[in-house]
Amino acid sequence: MSTTPRLYTPQPLCAGQPVTLDREAQRYLLKVLRLGEGDALYLFNGEGGAWSAHITQTSGPLQVTPQQFEPEPMAPLNLTLVQGLSRSGPMELVIQKGVELGLQQLIPLQSARSVARAKGEHKLERWQRIAIEAAEQCRRSRLLQFQPVCDWSQLAGSLPEQGPRILFWEDHRHHTPSLRQWAATLEQAPTQITLLIGPEGGLSAEEVTHATTNLGFQTCSLGPRVLRTETAALAAITALQALLGDMA
Repeated sequence: MSTTPRLYTPQPLCAGQPVTLDREAQRYLLKVLRLGEGDALYLFNGEGGAWSAHITQTSGPLQVTPQQFEPEPMAPLNLTLVQGLSRSGPMELVIQKGVELGLQQLIPLQSARSVARAKGEHKLERWQRIAIEAAEQCRRSRLLQFQPVCDWSQLAGSLPEQGPRILFWEDHRHHTPSLRQWAATLEQAPTQITLLIGPEGGLSAEEVTHATTNLGFQTCSLGPRVLRTETAALAAITALQALLGDMA
């Protein structure tokens, strides 16, 4: 495994064109990692690849010069998670580990039993920082995409148009097919799947009926045990990646 540092920057990147990194990046590279002029790193800006680069200036603003672009292959399975809005701990865990597992898009859903409530732009900014740090750690070049927090009346407009939609509901865990059984019925492997997981208190029967009747979701089981919301989300992502994605 490469130990070369990997850093996100929102700036446009071009071979031979130095970019100036912010103070936080400067402190991390020079003080924490103890790098200096001439040392190598990777830069990425979320556009589907990373640039090999070298530090070219440490006196004054830190400058790094990209050299060669290394594209990241497209994932075989694009996963969107509709996550019932939960407390900070579970939501942030889902974001961090979801990035590591290959989640592509997150739609936070304000549902009837959501204990947490959306708190404006600062919450989204924190989620984005967590997603960026996770992408740096797992050497992923495409960033997790966030949709605005929505309620049930807005959800239809946020969902991807293509691909199956799967809902996991603990009250149906003994009466619905497992993911493996569901996958066995597919005529061809989908490239897009949307998952729906409820918050800590679960989804109400009325919400499940609305999702299956009006939004095209079908129920599947994650096994006989009742899982916490964060466990259910990460288990579903992992199982689908193992069955149909890049863990297969």
